[in-house]
Amino acid sequence: MTKSKSGWVVYERQGGNFVHLSKPFKTKQQAEKEREKFDKKYPKAAIGVGFVR
Repeated sequence: MTKSKSGWVVYERQGGNFVHLSKPFKTKQQAEKEREKFDKKYPKAAIGVGFVR
């Protein structure tokens, strides 16, 4: 059995689908810091942080 990677990711919502913009991070604070970079680059995009298994 393979072990899946889980953690906090930065995602963008496109028409009802979630598109991961980053690799999984171990903490939410790390993912929030990465999200701030994407907010500056794409100010009108619907970008968020969420946990994936």
